[in-house]
Amino acid sequence: MFLADVLLVLGLLTTQRWFFIRSESKLPCDFLDSVDITDGVKTSDGKKEHEGIIYEPQNYGTLEYVYDSSGQKVQASNHVRGCVCRVKSCFYMCCSEKNILYNSSYPSCRNEPLEVRVNVSGELVDLATDPNLFKALRVPDCVATYADLSEWKMNRTGFVHSFGAVEIKQKEYCLHVHNEEEAADLFFCPEDSIGIAKISGIALSIPFLVATLLIYVCIPELRNIHGKSLICYILALTVTYIVLLFINFHSTMIPCSVLGYMLYFSVLESFFWLNVMCFDIFWTICSGVMIRNECKCFLYYMLYAFGSPIVILALALIFDFTELVPEDYRPRFGETNCFLRKNKWIEFG
Repeated sequence: MFLADVLLVLGLLTTQRWFFIRSESKLPCDFLDSVDITDGVKTSDGKKEHEGIIYEPQNYGTLEYVYDSSGQKVQASNHVRGCVCRVKSCFYMCCSEKNILYNSSYPSCRNEPLEVRVNVSGELVDLATDPNLFKALRVPDCVATYADLSEWKMNRTGFVHSFGAVEIKQKEYCLHVHNEEEAADLFFCPEDSIGIAKISGIALSIPFLVATLLIYVCIPELRNIHGKSLICYILALTVTYIVLLFINFHSTMIPCSVLGYMLYFSVLESFFWLNVMCFDIFWTICSGVMIRNECKCFLYYMLYAFGSPIVILALALIFDFTELVPEDYRPRFGETNCFLRKNKWIEFG
C-alpha cells in the first residue's frame, strides 16, 4: 500500500506536468487578481507585454469563460488574462461578491471610492492615484476583523506591516473607505487559534498511528483479514495526516495542486477501507461462516477499497484538465487553496 501511494505521487507529478504543457487554460491565480491582456504583445520567448508590464508564461493563462453581470461563469471566446499582482505591487479593497461588477477588463466594485488614503509615515497618501500600484478587489472569506490604526501601517508599495500580537498577512487584508477625506479602515482575517490546535493534534496523532501500524505488521496473529484491512486503513489515514501537515506548513517540496490530489485520494481511500472493515464485521457476525480463502477475499477488498478511489481521482483529473465538462463543474484543485475550490465541496467532497 505504501508503494502504491509513492507511485501515486510520481504519477500525479508526471500527469500535472504533461497537462500543464498541453494546456494553458488554467489561470495561475484568482480571477480577481488578473486583468485581460489579450491585446498585449507576445514575444518569441513566450512572455506577454501589456501596458508596459511584462508577464512571464507562468503568470498568465488562456480562459474560455467570463463572468456575467450576476457573477455567473458563462462560455466566451478564448482570451488571455495576466496575474497582475504577481508582477506589480497591489493593494486590496474590500468588496462583497454581490457588489462586484464584471463589466471591463478588470472587475469593479459598486460605489467604489475614487480616492483611497492611508497613513504613510504620518502623511495621508492616496494609493488610487499612484501609477506604480494596482487596485485589486478582495472578497474576505472570513468574518473580517477591524484593525486599529495602532496595530498596522502601510508603505507606498501597498505592503502592510503589523505590530504587537496582531499578525496581518498580505493575502488576508483589505481596505474599506467610509470617508475619502480620511484614512481607510483595514480589515483582516485573524489567525485561527483553533486551526493551530488542529495542526498540533494531527502532528501528535501520526506517531501513535505509526506505532499501531508497526504492532499489527510485526505480530502475525493480528494479520487476519480484519487486521490487514486495519493496516491499510491506518496507512491511508497516516498519509492523509502527513499531507495535511505539508499543506498547512505551506511546503514547496510538492506542488500545491498535487498535494490536493494526494489528500483527496488518501481521504477517499481511508473511508473505503473503513467501509470494508464495517462490511467484514457485519458479514462475520451475521453469516457465522468462516472464510476459508482469506487471500482471495482480501484481494476483492483491495480491488474495492483501492480501485474505487483511483477511479474517482481519475475522473477528477479528467474533469480538471480536459474540456469534457463545463468550467463550473470542474473541481479545480489548487486554484484557491491546495484542496478543492471552496464552492466545489458539495459536488466532489
